[in-house]
Amino acid sequence: MRLWPLRAHFYLHDVAVLRAPHPGNASSPGTLTPDIRSLEFVSAQAADILQLHQQMAHRMSQPRMDQRFGNGLRYFAFFQGEQLLGSTWAAIGGGRYVDEVNWYLPIQPTEFWVRDVFILPSQRGRGLYASLLKLMAQHHVPGCTAAWSDVDWVNQASMRAHAKAGFSVHARLRALDLDGRLRLRGPAPAWPAPVTEINPGQRWLLMRGSLLQRHRQLLA
Repeated sequence: MRLWPLRAHFYLHDVAVLRAPHPGNASSPGTLTPDIRSLEFVSAQAADILQLHQQMAHRMSQPRMDQRFGNGLRYFAFFQGEQLLGSTWAAIGGGRYVDEVNWYLPIQPTEFWVRDVFILPSQRGRGLYASLLKLMAQHHVPGCTAAWSDVDWVNQASMRAHAKAGFSVHARLRALDLDGRLRLRGPAPAWPAPVTEINPGQRWLLMRGSLLQRHRQLLA
């Protein structure tokens, strides 16, 4: 009996976890003007959210959106006057499930984790990412102490954009994946709070049965 296909596919996941301290402080990067504002959209406004994604030329399906709301993510869009600037999904408190390594990384109630930040192509080059982080911290996360994000380690353009917005590398997460079934992870990162998912002390994961089901539940 052959356990794996003859043409098995290996993938190396290499993720940078980034942290920006006190993004709402006056000394943090980013400039706010009175006409820049944020709006939060809830699950009942699904049609509006899908339309915003279309304006930014980004695909978002209804099931994926429902999954994100179900896992505690919130959706924010940013405007200057009536001009759409961009949007982000964010976990405020709670944490982030990094599916490439199957770890749920908890954060404090005074922290937030941005997921899929999009800036309209016509608005790029203005340093808006830092400004939107500052707006999030000041208006949606009382007493904000940190913002978190994660990107592919090899995505140097995104790494530079994060550095300009005040982020630095907090952890590097790596895993070797065989056909989405078998995963060898590096050691779990040193983290301020206990990492609870999935089997954090286990280096090898065979993604089947209850493990695969739990993975699919946590995806956002």
